[in-house]
Amino acid sequence: MVFVDERFRGSSLKVLGNMGSPLEREWAILGGNGEFANAQSVVIFKIQKFYQLRIHALCLNFSSSLSLPVKMGPWGENGGFPQDLTTGKPSHVQSLRISSGSRISSLEFSYVDKLGKRRSEGPWGGSSGGNYQTIELGPKEFVKQISGTIDNLVTETVITSLVLVTNIKKHGPYGSVQGTSFDDTVPENTFVVGFLGRSGGALDAIGIYHGPVVV
Repeated sequence: MVFVDERFRGSSLKVLGNMGSPLEREWAILGGNGEFANAQSVVIFKIQKFYQLRIHALCLNFSSSLSLPVKMGPWGENGGFPQDLTTGKPSHVQSLRISSGSRISSLEFSYVDKLGKRRSEGPWGGSSGGNYQTIELGPKEFVKQISGTIDNLVTETVITSLVLVTNIKKHGPYGSVQGTSFDDTVPENTFVVGFLGRSGGALDAIGIYHGPVVV
């Protein structure tokens, strides 16, 4: 038995014993040299098994991808009923469908949630009148600003026009540009990922959710 520890380097033990069963046994020390010259005793040892474990795993980072988006707004009045996202945490908007004439009659949109599932909301608003416009955003196109106007039409205050600006182009205006303006740009490195608002016979108010886009 030769040692590699610095203190016992160059020393050795002469032992006698059986390598077979049992798992724990004794070897007799028959002498040695160096630090173990004239040594006499026994060596007690155990046979142990070692297992190697290899783990292959996919670790998803939820720290930011599942964080809640930030709400801004809504802009408009308190008419109609509240509207909001009903399923999933939004990641990015894919498309919008707007019905408009003298006002924004209705809004519906689709988005992808943070688990990669496509979701739809709306239509928020009435089903009568207006021209329908569909906005299909490109795979790398994200909404960074919305603006529009709010006005009192006969008996109610509603959203009369909408404009959406993406990182690529401007969409709109839709509806009739009249009344009080509202305009909001989301913070740097974030985009509009969803909408909220109020609606009855038309779109009474609109707000947004913004956050980092996960694709």
